[in-house]
Amino acid sequence: MIIEPQSDYLLLTEILPGTEESGIIIPEYADIERTLPGKVEAKGPAVTMAVNDGDLVLFKRHLFDEVVYNRQKYLFGKESNVLAILRDN
Repeated sequence: MIIEPQSDYLLLTEILPGTEESGIIIPEYADIERTLPGKVEAKGPAVTMAVNDGDLVLFKRHLFDEVVYNRQKYLFGKESNVLAILRDN
């Protein structure tokens, strides 16, 4: 079974403080209620952003809903709550 977001929703996994992903190190004092990086796991068919599965984004954590599926924590939220796409130079 897989999770397929609908409409303009994104499915993300949170990058926790202290973890590295594409050269980004999150300080441990990062406020989890603010803007954080996450990894795009899937996107709904109405998402108009130029994001792909595996891309890193900055998102507003408090506007995403947490879901646990197969013991993995995911975050669902609208694409309008993503502030930026993080790309390598």
